[in-house]
Amino acid sequence: MSATGTVDTRHIANLAVDTAELVGAAVTNAKLGPDAVDGAKIADDAVDSEHLAAGGIDGEHLSTDAKQETLQSKFVSGFVQTTIAGAGGTEDTVTTEVEAASVDDTERNTPTGLGILSTGTTPNDTAGTATQNYKVQIKTTSTGEPVDDGAGGEVYGVLSENAGAWTLTYYKGDGTAHTLATASIDILFANVFDLDSLPANAFLLGPTFGDIAGVGAAHNHTLAEVTDVTVTAAELNQALDGISANVTDTNLNTLTGAGDAGALHNHDGQYFTESELGNQTDALAGAKLIGIDASAIGPNAGAVDTVYGVLDALEAAIAALPNALTQERDTLTGEAQAGDAVLTFALSATPADVTKVIAFMGMIYLEYGVHYTISGTAITWLGATSGLALLAGDRVNWHYFS
Repeated sequence: MSATGTVDTRHIANLAVDTAELVGAAVTNAKLGPDAVDGAKIADDAVDSEHLAAGGIDGEHLSTDAKQETLQSKFVSGFVQTTIAGAGGTEDTVTTEVEAASVDDTERNTPTGLGILSTGTTPNDTAGTATQNYKVQIKTTSTGEPVDDGAGGEVYGVLSENAGAWTLTYYKGDGTAHTLATASIDILFANVFDLDSLPANAFLLGPTFGDIAGVGAAHNHTLAEVTDVTVTAAELNQALDGISANVTDTNLNTLTGAGDAGALHNHDGQYFTESELGNQTDALAGAKLIGIDASAIGPNAGAVDTVYGVLDALEAAIAALPNALTQERDTLTGEAQAGDAVLTFALSATPADVTKVIAFMGMIYLEYGVHYTISGTAITWLGATSGLALLAGDRVNWHYFS
């Protein structure tokens, strides 16, 4: 015993103090040594999330099973490619090929678990009726080209499952049924993966065929896979080959130069050359090629044998019209004539064309050959023939060009 009447550790035998001798809550955190409490001292299921610090569990402390379970709980959709040898007809049973290429053979209508996404019960090109939109892409194995449906479109497939059997049914681009000629085909169909089973290159390949080894198809689309054009890759290549063979520096210079480029293009026989249109030989005159008889155009017929000459002569004639003709106006009064006779009154000039003379008696229009005729400046009144008598009080106005 110590001097103060207390008991110190020197006066306590080893292992003499047990839990019965401890006051409640007498053992504090400060009394516990480092690593004093190990797993053997913790009851099963005694530690919950309340006792874990935020971020306290890292990858090192997760088991492989725990990590895999996390990855397998997240689903994504992707496309899988496989080959159907000897495909043909309106549909084929493709169970073996489809299931062998898939991570799981369970039919799925939505990507909620591992499996194969079925297209639905109707063609997805039929507006408003498709239950899903998982069109199966189809290409001919030997060429890598889409299958022509014979109506300007491409054949696609509908994948459906019944009692564990998978069927691929063929349709034209417009959604009507198609009969496929027997051939080996490659198809792309939709699968549901989880993050654990997703192929490492899935996002590189994209939702289309991988046409060149080592190059992701997302960066290697053929022109036939572009939906807003109708030309095929083969047609485009053929066109480009033709262009590259003919569009050369030499040919471009020939076409744009002043020389003969007849070797590079053909003219329709209905088109005339510059030489033909400019020919002045009477039998082959250029003007005759456009239907003009040069001999009927004025005294200088030889000068207008060509098309240019005709046009030039017409332009000159039109320009001279205002100066070549003079507008006249004469008025007849104070003469009476009931029969057919030459009038004492005469025109002041000879009309250039008597049929173009305009004559009025008051409000009555007088017609040439019916009410009168003209010879030179003389007027013959046809009162008896027309039944229209000219009275002394009548006034007749004559308008014409001389």
